[in-house]
Amino acid sequence: MDISVGLDDHRWSISPDPAEVRIGTPVFWVLHSNRSLYSRLIWKIYFNHGTPFAGLPGPFFATTINRRGEGEALRNLGLRLTQEADHQGAVGPVVPTEPGDYKYGVEVRNAETGEVVGDDDPRLIVLPR
Repeated sequence: MDISVGLDDHRWSISPDPAEVRIGTPVFWVLHSNRSLYSRLIWKIYFNHGTPFAGLPGPFFATTINRRGEGEALRNLGLRLTQEADHQGAVGPVVPTEPGDYKYGVEVRNAETGEVVGDDDPRLIVLPR
């Protein structure tokens, strides 16, 4: 299952929320940010009150790099990107082993200063097989 996590101009878009998945189904968080002012972002997925991923306590991290400069360089060469996004990345796969309703955190930081850019608390519901 893919969970889309977007942060655009300090506004979150997380879909689905809540996400429902069955035990044993791989979970990926697909990360993206547009119109970002930051050159590097650190994304953190964390579970403070129990985790459905036995043996993987987390948190899980990904670092994304602003690709806006690549698009400008390609345009200068007369080329185009078909889809522009400043930051793209993923966390996962992780496979849930414990059923339950989990509130988890998604935090994004400016990698250069450590400043928190955003933090949200979506839900992951893990169903029995």
